[in-house]
Amino acid sequence: MLLAFLWMLPFTARSQFTFTTNNGAITITGYFGSSSNVVIPGIINGYPVGSVGAQVFFNKATVTNVVIPDSVTNIGYDAFAASGVKAMTIGNGVISIGDTAFWFCSSLATVTISASVTNLGNDVFKDCRNLTNITVNAANPVFAGVGGLLFNKSMTTLVQCPQGFSGAYTITNSITAVGAKAFLSCSNLTALTIPDSVTSIGTNAFWWCYGLTNLAMGNGITTIRDLAFYQCSGLRNMTMPNSATNIGDQVFSFCTGLTNVTVSSHTTRITDREFYDCTNLWTVTIPDSVTNIADEAFGSCEHLTNVVVGAGVTGIGYQSFAFCIRLKNINLPNGVTDIGDSAFYACAGLPTITIPDSVVHLGYRVFQDCNGLTNAVIGNKVNNIADQTFERCSAMATVTIGNSVTNFGYFAFGACSSLKSLAIPASATGIGYGAFTGCSGLKSVTIPNGVKSIDVQAFISCSNLTSVTIPDSVTSIGYIAFGSCAALTNVTIGSGVTNIGQYIFTACANLHQAYFRGNAPTINGGAGSADSTAFYSETGQVYQVPGTSGWTASFGGWPVAGWYQPFPQVLGSGYGLGVQSNRFQFTISWATNTAVVVEASTNLNSWSPVTTNTLAGGLVYFTDAQWTNYPNRCYRVRSQ
Repeated sequence: MLLAFLWMLPFTARSQFTFTTNNGAITITGYFGSSSNVVIPGIINGYPVGSVGAQVFFNKATVTNVVIPDSVTNIGYDAFAASGVKAMTIGNGVISIGDTAFWFCSSLATVTISASVTNLGNDVFKDCRNLTNITVNAANPVFAGVGGLLFNKSMTTLVQCPQGFSGAYTITNSITAVGAKAFLSCSNLTALTIPDSVTSIGTNAFWWCYGLTNLAMGNGITTIRDLAFYQCSGLRNMTMPNSATNIGDQVFSFCTGLTNVTVSSHTTRITDREFYDCTNLWTVTIPDSVTNIADEAFGSCEHLTNVVVGAGVTGIGYQSFAFCIRLKNINLPNGVTDIGDSAFYACAGLPTITIPDSVVHLGYRVFQDCNGLTNAVIGNKVNNIADQTFERCSAMATVTIGNSVTNFGYFAFGACSSLKSLAIPASATGIGYGAFTGCSGLKSVTIPNGVKSIDVQAFISCSNLTSVTIPDSVTSIGYIAFGSCAALTNVTIGSGVTNIGQYIFTACANLHQAYFRGNAPTINGGAGSADSTAFYSETGQVYQVPGTSGWTASFGGWPVAGWYQPFPQVLGSGYGLGVQSNRFQFTISWATNTAVVVEASTNLNSWSPVTTNTLAGGLVYFTDAQWTNYPNRCYRVRSQ
C-alpha cells in the first residue's frame, strides 16, 4: 500500500480528506472539512476512489448531505455512523455497504439503494429513528423496495422496516420469512398482521417495538427465533399459533405489558427466558405437549399467580419461576423427574407445594426464601435434600419427607423458624452442615438409627428444642452442632459416637445432664478429659454406662458419673454381641453389684433361666456354648 502525498492533490481535496492507495485505487480514510455538503471526488491524483473507509464521517454532526460517486464500490463499517446526514446519494457503482454504516444517523429520513448494491452488512440503518422510507432501484438484482420497506428481490423475505415507520402494517401474502432485526426498534409500529404464508420470524425481528399493542400471527409460523419480540412492552395478549414448534430463547422477555399468553399446543419446550420479566403476566397454561420448562422461563414474572403445568412436563429448569413473588398455585404433575436449582427461589406467595413421587432430583435452593410457604410434601424418590433447598422458608410449619432421602445438605432447612416437629426418614444417613440451623420453633426431632453423621452447626439455635436422642448408628457429631439450643434439657448420645466437635452444646442454658451410651468419644480428635468446650458456659453432669471405656473424672468440662438405668441393658456390637469362638455372647450393663438373670426361649412364649450373675463394676459378660443345640434361641435379661 502506498500513502498518497498531499502535494499531489488539488487544494480543496487536500483540505478535506485523508486517503490511501492500493493497487491503483483510492480508499478515503478521513474527512476534516467543515462543509455540511460533501461531494466525494471520483478521482484523486488520477486514481479512482473505490472505497469510503471505516468511520470516515463518524460523529460528524455538521455533515448533512453526501454525494458518493459511481467509482465507489464499498462503504466501510460505521462510515457515516452518528453523523448529521439527512440526504444521501449512493452512486451506481456501490456493491457493498458495511456493518452499521449509517448507525444512529437520526436525521436521515430517506435512502435510495442503487441497482449495484448486492450486499448489506448488519445493522446498516440501525437507530436511524427518523428513517421512514427505503427505496430500491428497480434494476437491483438482490433487493426490492415496496411501501418504504426493504425486501429480497423475490419478495419472500421482509428484510427491514425503517425505524421511523408509524402505524399499522400488514405483511403481504408472498412473504414466507420475517428477517432478523426486520422491525428492530420500530417503536411507532402499533399493529401488525402476519399472514399464514409466513413460516419463520427471525432473531430480534421485533426487538423493542414497544408501541406494538396488537399482533395477529398467522397459522403457518413454525419457527420464532431468539429475542423475536424482546421488550415489546405494549403487547397485552399473545396467542401463539399451534403450527409453532421451534421457539427460540428469550422470545417474549421483558414484554412487561403482557397479561395473557396461549402457548402453542405443539411446542415441546418453554425455552430459556422465554417469558422472563413479563411483570404483568397473571396466568399461564402449559400444554401437555411441553416436556421441559427451561432456565428462567418465567423468572421475575412478579404478578404471575396461577400456573397449570401440563402432564407431559418432565423437567423444570434453573430459576424457571424464581422471583414470581405472587405465585399462589402451581401443580407439579406426576411425571416431573428433575427440578433445577433455584426453580422457585423467592416465590414468597406460594403457600404449599407437593413434590410428586416421580421427582428424583431436587436442585440447590429450589424453594429458598419462599417465606410464605407453610407446608411441603417431598416425594418418595428424592434421595437428597440439597443445599439451601428450603432455607429461610420462615412460615413453613410442616414438612413431610419421602422415604428415600439419604442426606440433608448445607442449610437445607436453615432458618425455617415456624417448623415445630421433624421426622427424619429411616433412609437418612447424613445431616449436613447447618441443615436445621435457626429452626427456632422446632420442639422435637426424630433422628433414625441409620444416620451416620451430624455435621457442623446442624441444629444450632434451635431454641425450642427440648430433647435430643442420638442413635447408635451415628459415629460423629460436628462442631457446635447443638449450640444455643436454649430449651434443651435432655441429651442421649448413642453408643456408636466416636468423635464430637468442640462447643457441641455451648450456650444450652437449661442443659445440665448428658447421657452417653458408649465409650468416651474424642472431642475434636483429642481426649474428652482435656477439653472444656463441649458444654461451654454451662454446668452439669455427664453420665456414662458402667462398663464402657475411656471415661475419666471429667469430660468436656463436666464431671462424669455412672448412668444407672432402671433396667439391665444389653450393650451393642462393639461390646462382643453375637457369635464369638463357637459360642453366643453379649455384655450386660447395670448398677454395680446388682444381680441379673439371663433367660432363654425358642418360641418367645416360654422363658427359662439360664444363669444369674452379679455385675462387678456394673458389667458382666454372658456366654452360651449350647446355643447350637437349638434351631433358634432368644435371650432376655431382668433383675433378680
